[in-house]
Amino acid sequence: MTDSNSTSPPRLARFLADSAAFLVRQANLAASPFWEGVEIRFDTQPLADETGVLLTARLRSGDRLLARRAFPVADLQDAARLPEIVAAWVEGLPVPA
Repeated sequence: MTDSNSTSPPRLARFLADSAAFLVRQANLAASPFWEGVEIRFDTQPLADETGVLLTARLRSGDRLLARRAFPVADLQDAARLPEIVAAWVEGLPVPA
């Protein structure tokens, strides 16, 4: 049995890349009905120490930063709760009226 700390670097990098794509997809799905008519762009990048992924939300018009949230590996591995966590974050974004 291995834990996330013993994951080999190539496997961890692949996991983080897959998780980043999943986060963007989930954020876009959550934003569609909740922020209808507001164009939000979601970007990700791995955290510098490879302990997770940083999700960033920006308004497309003017590229204004709305919020950032770090998702640690433990959250990324919780496939049952991750969509709910992302949706709650998206719904709480400070989007101007």
